[in-house]
Amino acid sequence: MSLLEDQLEWSGENVASRLVRVLLMLAERFGEPEGEGWTRLDLELKQEDLAALGGTTRVTVTQSLSELRDAGLVEGTRGHYRLRKDGLQLYLEQLQEAEEIE
Repeated sequence: MSLLEDQLEWSGENVASRLVRVLLMLAERFGEPEGEGWTRLDLELKQEDLAALGGTTRVTVTQSLSELRDAGLVEGTRGHYRLRKDGLQLYLEQLQEAEEIE
């Protein structure tokens, strides 16, 4: 599936879900596995770039990344991140379940 097709598929989801999907997609395509369940993602992507990929604003990306950091799922900043892919996938599933309930 192309990035554009992915973005169209995600367009109806909440912002947090879209950002997690973007991070997972980038980790899958460009990430390097590290020990203890982490994946390193070293791309010169600014928060504005992540916002564009997720169809949101930089401010919202900043807030969402902060929540993911607090949850222990993301570390780093300014294009140099460490991600817990399994944890992000579980977080995404929980967001989708919560959305279905609403």
